Amino acid sequence: MIVSARQGERILFWAEPETRQQLALVELERTLGCELINLNSLSDLNRHSQHHNMALLELTPDNCLELAQWLQALDAAGTRVCEQLILFQRQPGAVQLDPFWQLQLVLFIPALGDLDSLYTALDRFFSRRRERLTLSHQLKEASDIAMLSMAASSQLGEIIRFLERSYDCGDFVALGELLNQTLERLGVAGCGLISDQEGGLVYFGPEDRQPYWQRLMQQMRNLGRLVDIENRTIANFDSISVLARNMPEVDSEPYGRMKDMLFTLVEGAEARVRTLALERAVGQSEKAKSTFLRLMSHELRTPMNAILGFSARLGHKAADAPFTVRDAEAARMIQHSADRLMEMIEDLEDLSRVNVDADAAAIPVLVDDVLAETLSLAARRARDKGLDFHQQFHEPAGLAAELDPVRLNQVVKKLCANAIKYTSSGEITVTVGVDYHPRQGELLWLSVSDTGVGMSAEQVEGVLQAKPRHLEDYRKHHQGIGLGVSVVREFVVEMGGWLELTSEPGQGTCCRITLPRYHGAGPEQSVHLF
Repeated sequence: MIVSARQGERILFWAEPETRQQLALVELERTLGCELINLNSLSDLNRHSQHHNMALLELTPDNCLELAQWLQALDAAGTRVCEQLILFQRQPGAVQLDPFWQLQLVLFIPALGDLDSLYTALDRFFSRRRERLTLSHQLKEASDIAMLSMAASSQLGEIIRFLERSYDCGDFVALGELLNQTLERLGVAGCGLISDQEGGLVYFGPEDRQPYWQRLMQQMRNLGRLVDIENRTIANFDSISVLARNMPEVDSEPYGRMKDMLFTLVEGAEARVRTLALERAVGQSEKAKSTFLRLMSHELRTPMNAILGFSARLGHKAADAPFTVRDAEAARMIQHSADRLMEMIEDLEDLSRVNVDADAAAIPVLVDDVLAETLSLAARRARDKGLDFHQQFHEPAGLAAELDPVRLNQVVKKLCANAIKYTSSGEITVTVGVDYHPRQGELLWLSVSDTGVGMSAEQVEGVLQAKPRHLEDYRKHHQGIGLGVSVVREFVVEMGGWLELTSEPGQGTCCRITLPRYHGAGPEQSVHLF
């Protein structure tokens, strides 16, 4: 049944009866600028062998497996009903999204509370989609006009055709092949390097010459935008370098014209490289967000189930019943689960503060004054566990610095919590001091060392990697590497410092952070007291 006839593309739509009654479908059509084709059941997917651009379907814990099987069966039969799939969830419960990523899933909307989040997410998605389609249409029109006006110049025509066809390239390899074909049509042979978002390099060109050409281009990356070597020219942009061989004679008119062509061509390729990297990052971000939400739902539910279960058992005890050993154990489990739940919530809060401007919050403070409450709490927790806790300030009279006091407390709190958590006996030592660097001036450093279980070299390398993977870190949260260390590293970097970590299995761990003591020319005359 077609809900209403609107101008625009046709979108398959299915939702549970209760959701369908709550949705204002006519208004939703107007907002999205489309025509919704309402399916009575998931089996109706079989009857829609006609290809559609998009499908909007409600995902529930009960229909998750059935929907995936329907779509996989249609895909295997070569009758995929849509190019892009949007799923939304209204009913609470765990759903598996992994099968749908292979079925062109582009957006998952967890709208568990109300419909506002669903309307907002759909409106943003379709608005941005319309903008991209409009831009693509305008680009095509501009390309057509340019093709007509420059038909006399075959070389410019080749560049324009490259710019137009580059939007059909779905990855760096295809883009490199298209670029090589264009260079050959321009009368030169080429190869190149593209930097991907993970820091790797994608080479395109003759495979038998890859080691030589790749090394040459890497050596010439920082020598300028256009670098001439014999009868070759290397064009360097931020994400791509292209080596054009068999160039015309140096200083000739064809040579200058070819360099201009090469610059324009690689500049266009650079723009497409950035677009591809952005598209890939958006796709990975959406998938990571969905996986993270599913993981967090499971992690939060585990301690919550323990709290609900044990509290329910205690709640059913008669008022005059004696308090048994089992009851005491249940109370301890409730406290343990509540502590664990609070720890995860604090981790999430800390993650939400990553990438917040730390420079704007920097003020002149006394470091011992800022850390007094945090260190006092850490000392109490260490003593409760039977550990010795030591504090050492190299300038006991008052160590002044210009920094973000809230962020510093978060860092020290995390480091102390990890040290206490993974130390069963021995001591925790917090040391604060100042070093002088010839170029950076005075630096504030703070170390937290313990006599705990320690870490292997592989674990240390994982914690200190250049791009901390928060999701993987969280997955290992209760296996020896906590989310806290990766968050600490990002906080320290945002404050202009760095983190060093040394550890030996069974010998303990030492985390040391180094921060610029003053962000400006010098400290203010007064400091903020806490």
